[in-house]
Amino acid sequence: MDNIIKYLSAKGKYLLTAVLLGSTLAMSAAGGREVKGRVVDPEGNPIPGAVVNLAEQSRIVLTDQDGNFVLKDAGYDDEVNAKCIGFLTNIVTIEDLDTPLVITLEPDNDAYAHLRQVAFAEKPSKFMTESTSMVTGQELQRYPVTVLQNAFNSLLTGVQTYEASSEPGWSETAMYIRGVRTLNSAARSPLVIVDNVERDISFLDAFPIDNVTVLKDAAATALYGMRGANGVILVTTKRGDAGKTNIEFTQEIGFQTLTGKVENQNSYNIALTRNQVRYLDGREPLYTAEQIEKYRRVSNGETLDGMDRYRYFNTNWFDVLYRETAPVVKTNLQISGGNNRARYYVSFSYLRQEGMWNSEGTKFNDRFTTQHTLNRWNLRSNLDINVNKYLRVGLDLGGRIDNILQPTTRVFDLTTFGAVEADPMRPVYCPNGELYVDGSASNPIYQLGSSGQERNRRRQLYSTLNVNGDLSPITKGLSTNLVISFDAFDVFQSTQTNGVDAYSYDFTNMAVTDVKDFTYTQTRKYQELTNPSANERANSWTINLRYGFRYDRTFGKHHIDANAFVRTYQQRLNVREANTDNGMYSSDRYLSWNGAATYIFDNRYVINGSISRMGNDNFTPDNRWDTFWGVGAAWV
Repeated sequence: MDNIIKYLSAKGKYLLTAVLLGSTLAMSAAGGREVKGRVVDPEGNPIPGAVVNLAEQSRIVLTDQDGNFVLKDAGYDDEVNAKCIGFLTNIVTIEDLDTPLVITLEPDNDAYAHLRQVAFAEKPSKFMTESTSMVTGQELQRYPVTVLQNAFNSLLTGVQTYEASSEPGWSETAMYIRGVRTLNSAARSPLVIVDNVERDISFLDAFPIDNVTVLKDAAATALYGMRGANGVILVTTKRGDAGKTNIEFTQEIGFQTLTGKVENQNSYNIALTRNQVRYLDGREPLYTAEQIEKYRRVSNGETLDGMDRYRYFNTNWFDVLYRETAPVVKTNLQISGGNNRARYYVSFSYLRQEGMWNSEGTKFNDRFTTQHTLNRWNLRSNLDINVNKYLRVGLDLGGRIDNILQPTTRVFDLTTFGAVEADPMRPVYCPNGELYVDGSASNPIYQLGSSGQERNRRRQLYSTLNVNGDLSPITKGLSTNLVISFDAFDVFQSTQTNGVDAYSYDFTNMAVTDVKDFTYTQTRKYQELTNPSANERANSWTINLRYGFRYDRTFGKHHIDANAFVRTYQQRLNVREANTDNGMYSSDRYLSWNGAATYIFDNRYVINGSISRMGNDNFTPDNRWDTFWGVGAAWV
């Protein structure tokens, strides 16, 4: 027994020693050492007020008047990030904790040296020969729109938008660059490119966007071949920057309202018009002078007395159909950061948008609502990794889910039969409190209350793999690029119907002297909400592939930037009719061989050209291929 105790005691001492040693090493790793340094410009002058921090850490220090700084808890191979307004950011790796760091920041004083997006590349602003216009994502965020492209009218020259429908989740906004270029309504839209991949712009919101560039002329769009005939909209999303971790949270709450309502004739004018029509037809008037006067009074907002209040009405069916405002809620969370080896950007957005239907109709049933409502979740993640000095890999993942709740009654029926063509001389309710519905009054409260529910779940997933290889060991300035993207889309629909009681009564019967003596006729009957019927409305998948080489090099006063690549695109779309096996299946494929080159002499004289040989299998074999080219020149 004593030997066992001695054995455990000896083992305990060793264990305690190991624990203390591990704790000491952990504390040493966590605590690190103090690092001193200095931030200067290229001439060695100190830069006061520069922000300095360790990469991916939010603990920051500011340089003093002499540009000096002190960072605590630093270790070997840590990256020190320094930035200041008017200078380009620089990152330096700690290689010696005992030697003060010297970080040099290059001045950022040439706005025309900033890069601008062009077809499958970017170039300094001062060397642009293409006709373009650009807006940043930060500017787009200032506009309270639920459809991104609705803000383009105010921010991008040469771009016009037209919103044909404002239904939550089904908003349709047409875009035109430099006007309508064809009479074919199905071929008027510009090409949308998101991070050099052809995609639909509607899945984006403003938060993850870095900038939007519009390409307008042939010199800018030739590389897109026939796809760029109506102009091109380039969308570049945000990517992570090496430095401290940035977290941004935005919460917006707003309200939408109608820009206008159709103004129909009131009951007084209708009575006068009907009498005039009968007079011109040689018949007796339909309304007496006393009735005309009562319609005039009720049309002026007066409340009549006695039985007249149940006989004379001036119903504004648009006020019955619509409410004054509808809430819109936007929430966004963005996280970005990284170091020289890996950088990340993540954006999560939530949008809730309600329709303009009056809650009196949408909440007519106690157990469910028929209000038009969109709940949208949008997630985007961009990751960049430097595998080594010659290989960089980017992986973009994202998706959007839309849950759309709406009445089964079409918007056309609600507005046309429920308001535009409805007779204002009819009441909303009968004297007994029941809904009034007859052949001349398709009461919008009834239409909304008995419309049931239609639910649509729309999902969109997208992914892009971007591989960049530096081939400078072969020849300086040479690189290669491979892009593979896969997108998937589907829409599922679920429908439930119901019915509510509705009546009409003989309010034109002047023989009735007591409201209890009116005769009620049931025009609609109650029906319980049915079980949901499911239907896949559409699904599609899209594949983009691009591979090529780029040569970018300067020889004295000469600069050459050239690239050559091949690009393919295929989309398969399946659309089915509701509750049937009938469907439409289509495929769109094209292949293009492309080349572009820019030559700059002495940073002043610029000439560039681009060419694309594109084929599309939607055309006959004899007309399947064509060549598209463009040239541009400039003098700075």
